[in-house]
Amino acid sequence: MSNLTFEERLVRDHPAEPLEGHNVVVFDRVGEAGEKFLTVLPPGTPMKRGLLDLVRHPRYFGIAVDASPDLHLDVREHVVLEDDEAHRMELLFDLYYSVSDPRLLAGHRNRDPLGLVGQRARQVIGRDVAQLQWTEIVYGFGVAAQEVLRHRLPELQAFAAGYGIALRAVEVGRLLPEEATAPARDTAARLDQISRDERVDLARMDTERRLGDARNLHTLGSADMDAAAQEVRDAARVRTAAVDARVRAIGQVAGEVTTPDEFRAVFQGGIHSGAAPGAGPGMLSAPGGAPAAALAAGTGGLSALLQQVVSATQGVGGTSRRLELRSALLHLVAEVLLEDLGEAAVRARYADRARQLFASLEGSLVPHELDALRALSDPVELERSLRG
Repeated sequence: MSNLTFEERLVRDHPAEPLEGHNVVVFDRVGEAGEKFLTVLPPGTPMKRGLLDLVRHPRYFGIAVDASPDLHLDVREHVVLEDDEAHRMELLFDLYYSVSDPRLLAGHRNRDPLGLVGQRARQVIGRDVAQLQWTEIVYGFGVAAQEVLRHRLPELQAFAAGYGIALRAVEVGRLLPEEATAPARDTAARLDQISRDERVDLARMDTERRLGDARNLHTLGSADMDAAAQEVRDAARVRTAAVDARVRAIGQVAGEVTTPDEFRAVFQGGIHSGAAPGAGPGMLSAPGGAPAAALAAGTGGLSALLQQVVSATQGVGGTSRRLELRSALLHLVAEVLLEDLGEAAVRARYADRARQLFASLEGSLVPHELDALRALSDPVELERSLRG
């Protein structure tokens, strides 16, 4: 006949001497089959010589009892429902325990205390579970089992304590037959599929919403940027038209003027009588203080400035080079006239172009002509002249 207490190694035969991890219960043999409790040797008990000689006598023997604090036993029970014998299942038990009284357990070892505790658990819990409805077993077993344990655990603990076992907890599960679990699995699978489909639909709607928001923002942003860009383009066209109109007007006049007398005849301005070209009143001051143009404000100032452009470039050899230099200077004058409507980059480009053109002429022009051209290619000097 099996003995679960020995099979689980909860107790085992051992010489009457200490054993780590075990409480060794020492008995004295009485007669042919009797025994009498002598002492318990806990783990690590020091053996005095007199006691060691005593327990080693053939009449004494020991039973080693496991002292682990976290022992475990699993058993199962076949249960048939009382109201519906067509439904049956397997109950699965997990018993968590330790030994509270080694002497008591060792004394009852041949009655299989551990097997008796497992059997009692199967009986009392199995009987209560057998009275449950099948729907509770299939769909609400966790709650129903906890209610059964709440009533039965104190009884089981008291029973186990009578054999020296401290029953700390009991867990119960159930194993349903295939025909019972198939519908439940199908239902769970359908619910899981519905849940997955719902999550997919929600994710799709969220994605569509975010894409719609992004499209709206992009459309609004594009419209704003297009409007801003159009405003910039319109302003640029206005500035370009104004500059081109002034340049065309000046260019048409400048293209026909080749001498100071012709300039006076066209613009009806005038150089003071007896003044040499580039040295009369209203001329720019060249760098270093030489008189080369400080014009009065207004129309007279512009006329004098245009006259100086023609006069300063008169000595440039080669018609194409002279006209190219006059064009750069006249464009620069036109940009300076625009004041805040002009663009600094455009001014700088024409000023650099004018300086590049007359830089190669230094050997063919006299110093005061070069000074006048340098002053005419300086936007700051031009602004100062036009302001008076």
